[in-house]
Amino acid sequence: GPADLFSFRERGKGSAMAALPPGVYTALVTPFSPDGTSIDWEAFEKLVASQIEGKVAGLIPCGTTGESPTLTESEQRELTRRTVKLANGRARVVVGTGTNNTKKTIEASRAALEAGAAAVMLVTPYYSRPSQEGLLRHVSAVASEVSGPIMLYNIPYRAGVELTVETAARIADACPNVVALKDASGGALYCQELLQRTDRLAVFSGDDHVYERIVHDGLAYFVSGLGGRSMYGFDQPIEGSEGRYADD
Repeated sequence: GPADLFSFRERGKGSAMAALPPGVYTALVTPFSPDGTSIDWEAFEKLVASQIEGKVAGLIPCGTTGESPTLTESEQRELTRRTVKLANGRARVVVGTGTNNTKKTIEASRAALEAGAAAVMLVTPYYSRPSQEGLLRHVSAVASEVSGPIMLYNIPYRAGVELTVETAARIADACPNVVALKDASGGALYCQELLQRTDRLAVFSGDDHVYERIVHDGLAYFVSGLGGRSMYGFDQPIEGSEGRYADD
């Protein structure tokens, strides 16, 4: 049944479990000043502290939830440094470094790992919509130049391209340091199919609306975007989370 399929007791061991233990990982928003010209560091530190207090397994700064396309390189480095320092080993820090530029993705990934990140997260290259072979080559190029663990991120309705289950499995076979995949394709089917195809990846669901379903089915890994917009659980929005280019 689904619970047996999603059971992590015999899955995700070795490099995946060592790098990214099971649990909830919060995709952190980046709080900005009212005019959007700078990061509200006080609000960010409160947000991280609330997540640590909530005993999340991991923190994901600089992802698309954190508006990574609007961040400067120095802001990304500082967000990484502060998150690692605030976590202080109590939660794994997975930094969003993926772009549609392979060279920039490599540079950002190296910088994040040098700053103490436990792993980096690569969103599928958006807008350019590469072929499946192109996705394989992009990830393989990054993985060959980066020493740390990598989480892939499949979000087809945002990126405009889907990383298919077959391609994800090929990447897992070809790239030993690709240890996880976050799926936000809108349901649980992708995760189920990927777990049937390979047992080498820690498979994360990244859709908040299917949380109860995947917990019921026994999936052990979850990335929450809603959790990153609140200080305590999902009910108290944190001041400063409006975004750099939020609507009025």
